[in-house]
Amino acid sequence: TEVQALSSSVRSFQTTTSNSIGTVCGWQSSMADERFPTMDGSTSTTSIQYYQEQLTGAIPSQFGLMTELTTFSLNTNQLGSTIPSQLGNLVKVTSNFAMRSNSLTSAIPTELGKLVSMVTSFYLSTNKLTATIPTELGRLSKMFHSFSLASNSLTSSIPSELGAFNRIALAFDVGTNLLSKAIPSELGGLVGMKTFLNLGSNKLSLAIPTELGNLVKLSTSFVLQSNKLCDDIPTQVQALSSTVVSGFSISTGNSLGSTCCEVLSDTTCNPTTLPTLLPSSGPTSLPTTTAPTPLPSFVPTMVCVAGTYVSEAGVCTECDIGRYTEDTMPPWPTSCSRCPVGKINIATGSSSCTACDEGKLSSSDRSSCGDCDAGTFVFNATSCEDCPSGYYAPTAQVDACLECGAGDHTKVASKATTCSSCDGGTYSEDLAINCSICAVGTASSSRAASCSDCEAGKHAGVGQSRCDSCDGGTWSNATASSCTACAAGRSSGTSAAVCTACDAGKRSDGGASSCESCAGGRYSAAGSATCAACAGGTFSNAGAASCTDCASGTHSDEASSACTKCDGGTWSNASASSCVTCVAGRSSTTGSASCEDCKTGEFSTSGSASCTACAAGQYQSSTGSSSCVNCTTGKHSASTGSSICDSCAEGYFASDKGMVSCEKCASESQYGSDYTSAEGSPTCNLCVRESYMDDGECFEKPEGVIRTHAGTTLESMSLERGWYRFAPSAAGVYLCPSIPNCRGGKIRSNESTDTSLCRDGSYGPLCSICSNGYFSSDGEGCALCEVGNAWSGPLALLVLLVLLTGVGSLPVVRTRAQIFYQRIESHLVEYSQRGTAFFVTMQILIILNQTHADVGGEKLPNPYHDFLEVLSFATLDLVTFVPFDCLYNGSFDHLDALLIESLVPLGLLVIAQVFTSMHWLHSHGGKHHQVLSAWLTMLFLVLPVISRTICSSFRCDAFDGGDLGEFRYLSSDTSLNCDTARYKMMVGFALANVLVYPLGCPLLLLVILFKFKGKLNPGDRPESEVIAQRKEDPELAAEPVTHFSMLYRPAYWWYEVYNMLRRLMLTCAVLLCNDLAETTVLVISVAVVTLVIEEEAKAYLNPFLTAFTHTCCWQIVLFALYLLLLDAQMTSGHQAMVISVLLMLANIALVLTIFFDTSKKTSARREETHRQQSALALARASSRPMFRFATGVPEDGLSGGLSDGDGDGDGGAIELTENPLAKEAREEREGGV
Repeated sequence: TEVQALSSSVRSFQTTTSNSIGTVCGWQSSMADERFPTMDGSTSTTSIQYYQEQLTGAIPSQFGLMTELTTFSLNTNQLGSTIPSQLGNLVKVTSNFAMRSNSLTSAIPTELGKLVSMVTSFYLSTNKLTATIPTELGRLSKMFHSFSLASNSLTSSIPSELGAFNRIALAFDVGTNLLSKAIPSELGGLVGMKTFLNLGSNKLSLAIPTELGNLVKLSTSFVLQSNKLCDDIPTQVQALSSTVVSGFSISTGNSLGSTCCEVLSDTTCNPTTLPTLLPSSGPTSLPTTTAPTPLPSFVPTMVCVAGTYVSEAGVCTECDIGRYTEDTMPPWPTSCSRCPVGKINIATGSSSCTACDEGKLSSSDRSSCGDCDAGTFVFNATSCEDCPSGYYAPTAQVDACLECGAGDHTKVASKATTCSSCDGGTYSEDLAINCSICAVGTASSSRAASCSDCEAGKHAGVGQSRCDSCDGGTWSNATASSCTACAAGRSSGTSAAVCTACDAGKRSDGGASSCESCAGGRYSAAGSATCAACAGGTFSNAGAASCTDCASGTHSDEASSACTKCDGGTWSNASASSCVTCVAGRSSTTGSASCEDCKTGEFSTSGSASCTACAAGQYQSSTGSSSCVNCTTGKHSASTGSSICDSCAEGYFASDKGMVSCEKCASESQYGSDYTSAEGSPTCNLCVRESYMDDGECFEKPEGVIRTHAGTTLESMSLERGWYRFAPSAAGVYLCPSIPNCRGGKIRSNESTDTSLCRDGSYGPLCSICSNGYFSSDGEGCALCEVGNAWSGPLALLVLLVLLTGVGSLPVVRTRAQIFYQRIESHLVEYSQRGTAFFVTMQILIILNQTHADVGGEKLPNPYHDFLEVLSFATLDLVTFVPFDCLYNGSFDHLDALLIESLVPLGLLVIAQVFTSMHWLHSHGGKHHQVLSAWLTMLFLVLPVISRTICSSFRCDAFDGGDLGEFRYLSSDTSLNCDTARYKMMVGFALANVLVYPLGCPLLLLVILFKFKGKLNPGDRPESEVIAQRKEDPELAAEPVTHFSMLYRPAYWWYEVYNMLRRLMLTCAVLLCNDLAETTVLVISVAVVTLVIEEEAKAYLNPFLTAFTHTCCWQIVLFALYLLLLDAQMTSGHQAMVISVLLMLANIALVLTIFFDTSKKTSARREETHRQQSALALARASSRPMFRFATGVPEDGLSGGLSDGDGDGDGGAIELTENPLAKEAREEREGGV
């Protein structure tokens, strides 16, 4: 305190820099001999942290006096002995209380339970601590970080009070100790635990409490291993294994799953009740007979060892810590004795007690030895005696207390715990209880034995710790008790013995420590007590003896310390006492002798220091002006000081006068982003290039309208190529079905819509109707009906058919063709099956692509788009192949196409039926051909096209006709008006055809196949036998439609009906969807469901064909998903093109797979079939009956066999039998059929 007092008088007071002022001295270096500095009460030290300092010896109990500590950490040293109970006084410790990784021994002091302010961590792990865990530690419930007592020798049970640690999140670790008994259920209250709960490597027993299942936040390390836990793992605890991602260890080293009475020696199971041996009752019941006496139970002999007692349950139980038994013979004690005074034990089940160390007394529960209280000493190692007067003991001393020396005092007459130094201003002799106060004029420092006299120039009152210097302006003699003030006009410094007179030009009041200079604007003679004021128009500096006149352009008042310049807007002559104001339109700066005119773009009022620039939105073109003028409408001035106003730019407007800036048309709520304006406009009366104006309002131009010019109106809209609208007053713009037909541009006022928007050769709604002499060509629109243009495709096909027919009619070619056919017949059968599956798949993909485009889907990227266009003939749509427009005088519309595609197949059926009926009558009841079955077989490939045409006959689209009203046209053919009688007639006809084709054909196929179900799938024979028998059945061979079922396993005789419905769902049913979203959902749903059916059914006989058709289904699913990605904008550019290439390569791979043999077995079978068919070809060439070899059944329907005749396999006589089907065919041939 005395040193700190010097800071008020020492100019350069440097004590704390590069020191450790405020911390405890000496302990760290003096630990080896277990000394610690004397401490006078608590200190201001707030942190003790010694980590890896190699400290040894015992922890000084004086740490308990440092009650301001908030952190106490002695981790990782070599400290030994016990933990001082005085550390319980550190009640302000909050952040860390840690002494882990030392060699601390004995019990944990119960006083540590007073550290209730602890909020962070409590670490005593990795020491040699013994005895029980104090229940008082449960009071530390504010901790949220860690609690660790691991790796010690702590015994007995875990206190249930520790369950109050419901905030701890990082670690609760009491593992690797000697803890026993059951796990307290209260530990289920540790609900804040997140990372580490360790009770492992102890002697904990009995069952795991279900309450531990409450620790649902725990994510790592739940350790109960290496204990004596038993019984089943509670369901609630086992559930934690799903959330504890690592370190869930409870089973290892335990007996979980076994009952505790089986694995614990001190726990017995309830014995099994012995059967009662009762004699059988006699024939006559005796109501008065009592029940027989039960047999005595067999109780085993009990033997208890020393350190145990017999509990109320009748079992041997270990004594608690601090108690013991010595009995080794019965009768066994029923309780344990407490250890005598001065002795303890620290383990359960003890048979003796251990004496305390010298100077230590045993605790009341005999679990630990401790010191006597502070202020006492241990007398003869048996009692604690109070310290006498003048003596003290910070901790219990041995045999005598410490002597309190001169300058110190004990404050109490006996049992003193401290020897404190006397404060400054007091003193004491040896063995003093209190300190004496210093007299007036004397002073003393702390711990003084006497008081000292004050020097001259200083003074001191009663009980001062030092003599105070006289303040400035005062003086004193030696040994003075107070100082005297200096007279007026004089001054003195501190510790002065006399006062000094003021210099000239200065003044002072009485008791002044220094003389003051006269203020500016005043003056004084030497020795003056006051200063006189300068006259007006003059000035003086501080301490001046006279005043000076003001310079020109300035002025001053009376008693001025300086002359002030004239303010802006005023002027003055030299020596003026005031300034003159400038008139309006002129201005002046400070100190000006005259005023100047304002420039253009500026103005001023009277007395202005400067001319003000015209505000934004105003202008002034003249000089010397006193005001500005507002800008007119359509103009603005963005900055101040404008001499003219600027016109608003295009797209901006100024509706009011005096506008600072032009408002943007797009930003104003009254207009919006669709409006714009011409330069210098007061309003926004035009639309931007992306919009058009109708009735004074702007609307966004629809897709297909050219957006290069602003100011477009509804009537003047110009269309891009490929787009169409129905009238100048119509806002709707529509994409033409044939883009080349719509040339775009405006609808001219002097021309019709068709003339303005349609190119030559086309007219009508969306330019979809071709004029006479023109036909609709894919990609080219309406083209001239010329032989090399319209008829090139059909004529080429016709020429090819004629050539093939002519060449095929030549005998030599026919013979060679028959032989070649017989040679590759089995190949052709498999190729045709695969080819049909591929053809159907491509037909579905092409039609799906058309449907996707019709409902507004994204265009398929190349090269896959062009690939599908090349294969578009696979749809077998006769209407798109033949230019019927060139055969009609008028336009060929959808109704015409519907009539052709629906009536031609029916007409062919009728003609065939009439022809076969006439032949049947002519042959007098010969074989009746299955015309309907054959017709249905031929209809297989074209049914989707016919059904799609039928289903396209219903949906109409509405089109905006402006003032003409709304138009409705057929979605698939906009040349057909939906409000006409022709459309209504077509709808009726289409509905009738729905019953014939999409519904009737699958039903007819099912009915015909069901008729033969008994032969196709008898159901009571093995599948292989049924397959072989079906090939030999003449009735099935005579019915063409049954060949569909021959491809499938018997149980799937109906599978072709399913295939037909699948194709109709993907090609026709999608037309019932209203938009792209519904179409996409239906296509993907059908594709995925049929893929799963194909995978699960495996209906085909040929495994390779099964795999091939499954791959085709996958192709459809991937194609649908690809279209979905395109529509959702999730793929585009190069990425979309790469997927397009992959899909095309997949299709090409399917084509190559058609001609790929899958196994050696297939090749061997074909080779055998080739040998058989070669022999058959020779037989047919010589007009012999047809035969087959018994070694195989070729697919031409021959039966019979080639064998050795007698069946002994020795290659004897060869027997050839004629196939019944071949015989029937020969008879028909001989009959001229």
